[in-house]
Amino acid sequence: MKIESVKDELELTDDSVIIRKRGVANTLAAGLNGDRAIPISTITAIQLKLGGWMPGYILFSYAGSKPFNGGLIDATQDPDAFIFNKALNGEIQSFKEKVELAMRASKQPNSSGSASQSLSDELRKLVALKDEGALTQDEFTAAKKRLLV
Repeated sequence: MKIESVKDELELTDDSVIIRKRGVANTLAAGLNGDRAIPISTITAIQLKLGGWMPGYILFSYAGSKPFNGGLIDATQDPDAFIFNKALNGEIQSFKEKVELAMRASKQPNSSGSASQSLSDELRKLVALKDEGALTQDEFTAAKKRLLV
């Protein structure tokens, strides 16, 4: 699935989300290759602000990414964000749903991994979500309790 907005592109592949930013300003900020590939298995959160009279954005967080606490202005400077106009709201919502499905599928335990590794990985992801502000302390505690039961 690929979505184009002005000069930028958002693409979903089998295992990654790719953000391609084009234009002079993006070249200066990101170099000649403005492509940002984020493996789906590393994505911990997706923030979506639909477009209205102002553009919208979708931002992908993963372990090690800087916390995002801003709005549209900050999203325009974030390499992990894709900016779009109101006309693309439906496509972006569908894109987000497909990424979330792929995220869930990538988190399914495989037969080669042990249960203790899966548990520790899930706990690390919860800590990362809490540190990013995507989970409150109460949500973190409840999710951790569900994992440990």
